[in-house]
Amino acid sequence: MDYSKQERGNKMKLKALFVFFFGMVLSLIIVDIGLAKVIKTPTIEGKVIDATTGQPLENAIVSCTWLTSVANLVERHNVVLFQETVITDKDGNFKISSKKTWELNGLLRSFNGIDMSVLHPIYESKNSINDQQMNWTGRNYESLVKRADRNNVVVINIGLKALADIFQVKPWYVDHKGDFVSSIVDVISNRNKNIEQYISNKQKFDKGQYIIFLNKMKDIVNNYDDEKLWGLWLSECNEGVISTIYKEWPKERFSRSFSKTILLKELEDLEADFNTKLK
Repeated sequence: MDYSKQERGNKMKLKALFVFFFGMVLSLIIVDIGLAKVIKTPTIEGKVIDATTGQPLENAIVSCTWLTSVANLVERHNVVLFQETVITDKDGNFKISSKKTWELNGLLRSFNGIDMSVLHPIYESKNSINDQQMNWTGRNYESLVKRADRNNVVVINIGLKALADIFQVKPWYVDHKGDFVSSIVDVISNRNKNIEQYISNKQKFDKGQYIIFLNKMKDIVNNYDDEKLWGLWLSECNEGVISTIYKEWPKERFSRSFSKTILLKELEDLEADFNTKLK
């Protein structure tokens, strides 16, 4: 290990923290002497539903993070100011409370933006990475503020697609830009990890139903036709649905990621891993 690099990294982090805390103290002084005003971020509330059926989704985890940007001589770091996590009720409803910040002349504020994410073990996840509508940073924050009603409440209804529906035709999922392709195995692997977050949030979790879900996913994979999948992959690459960086994949490379035999083996391994973790 290069300790000199590690030491430099630690010093940079300490400097960033110093700048952050100095900024917070300065913020309190600015507000106290009346140069800035205290403002409240909008309350965010809404409903999480099944995007296909319209039915409400109970026990989805909705998280909101308020960020500020701290700079040192090399780069800028995002620092978490506040974080709140709630769980949807039986009607799919959630509510994220307002937070107090300060603003100077409508130009400078004590935070840089808000990130929001939604997680459910058998549905797609939504966050600032794969859905830009759930990220309000920098000037984009104004678009969130404009949506608030006279009570400073923003209503955001979120539809999630069931993973079984997403992977019914093909074993890959493409982000909104086409730059990143996740396989069915990648997504299920992340679900297994996220289940720990479910349990830590005291969320209802039915292990039996999840096993049924995993078996359903294996049934879907069993119905795939490898040759048809390869043709579909080439078609999506040619049409620009998938980034051109994947267009260079030879058939052998594609098969190592998406052949029926490999996918089934990996799904079985994930099920075994899941059973081991939740014993």
